[in-house]
Amino acid sequence: MDTSIVAVKKPNSIQENEVLDKSDLTYKHASSDGRSMLDDFLEWLSEKLFGQSDGSKIHSLRNVVMWAVFIIAVIAAIWILRKTGFITLLKQRSKKTQFNFSELTEDLHSINFNECINKAEVEKDYRLATRWLFLNLLFIYDKQHLISFEPHKTNIDYSYEIKAPSKRTTFSKLCKVYDYVWYGEYNISINDYQSIKSEFLAQINSN
Repeated sequence: MDTSIVAVKKPNSIQENEVLDKSDLTYKHASSDGRSMLDDFLEWLSEKLFGQSDGSKIHSLRNVVMWAVFIIAVIAAIWILRKTGFITLLKQRSKKTQFNFSELTEDLHSINFNECINKAEVEKDYRLATRWLFLNLLFIYDKQHLISFEPHKTNIDYSYEIKAPSKRTTFSKLCKVYDYVWYGEYNISINDYQSIKSEFLAQINSN
């Protein structure tokens, strides 16, 4: 049997309070009923509108608030897009691509270029007229076997196909003019167009 004498020590009240007051030793947690600030707001709003705050009315009010926020967000997004000009940019791109070479058939002989050019000139659509002039030039180069026209090819592709240095230089210059007029979306004057047309026709009518 153990006959050792055990001395019992008791802390004084001051030491006991110091230990019990430590936050690390506090295991009590505030209980939560799962309510949020939004729930409190909806309950308050329901009481103001309906005089009571039963669950069905709060649920309906929550749906109304969510839809209202969604509609306001959509309207705000549309307003911001209009202010930044994004919608206008989309319309311009749609207009710009209404004439696409990739939509043409590869039988260029079926196109009356003079008729298309004249029609665009009558409508004072000099950008479109310039594009018809450019396609007409590709058609002529294809007939002269300088290039092999295919709708999916780029101007750089055609430039590599042109072997004569002088022809390639002239073609590159006309490509820049075409790109400036069409993709730059500048409103060119009749005088500018006449100068551009004469440059294209000089190549179109050359042998």
